[in-house]
Amino acid sequence: MFIMILICFMFGLCVPFVASRFGKYLPSDLGTALAQMWHCPHFPHGLSSEHFFCFRKMWLKLIMVSLLWGCFLASVFALIYFCFPPSSYIWLMCFLIILALLTAIDERYFLLPDVLTIPLLLLGLAYSLWGNGIPIDASLSGAIYGYLLPSVSVLIVSPFLKDSFGGGDVKMLAALGAWFGMIPLSILLLISVISFICWAFWTKQRAGAYGPHLALAAVITLFLTQMRILTFL
Repeated sequence: MFIMILICFMFGLCVPFVASRFGKYLPSDLGTALAQMWHCPHFPHGLSSEHFFCFRKMWLKLIMVSLLWGCFLASVFALIYFCFPPSSYIWLMCFLIILALLTAIDERYFLLPDVLTIPLLLLGLAYSLWGNGIPIDASLSGAIYGYLLPSVSVLIVSPFLKDSFGGGDVKMLAALGAWFGMIPLSILLLISVISFICWAFWTKQRAGAYGPHLALAAVITLFLTQMRILTFL
């Protein structure tokens, strides 16, 4: 247990660094992403003391955010450890890590890249085949449903948040459909819409990244379905 929680913590530490690096090359394929993900950061030569302290403040902020991500992923996986069978641990760890990366990248660049949404979709289908996921027919229908559902959700959200739903959101919703199926995906979308509307009223903004709300709703739905709180699912 502790080793896997530590692994989640270490991956969480990397999330904001990967997200900040992502915008420098915007990979269109997984190979490019893995090849160019890591680099050794350094300060430019000849910085004035004012610029140096500015850079140092930015890096301290990034480190603090990485610690928060690490603690969050470790805490969520600790809950997974007590709520799910051991055969699901690796699958759900990958699920959490991809969701975390999508959240961080979407918050920073308003982008949900195919290099992450497509693996999330394939992982959901694989989980239904070889893990403890839903039946494969429910997974496939959930993925298709995820592509069709945004038409209804945009009708609900657009009066509050103009231009809030993009192509990446549709692909992420389809990927989550492969994990949860049709009915849980509808609950997931409802939770994300409520979260997004609350965020809009709180920040007084009419547009923003929708991916983080989908990711939060996915984690909530994951535990609701497993704990049978939504008994009709």
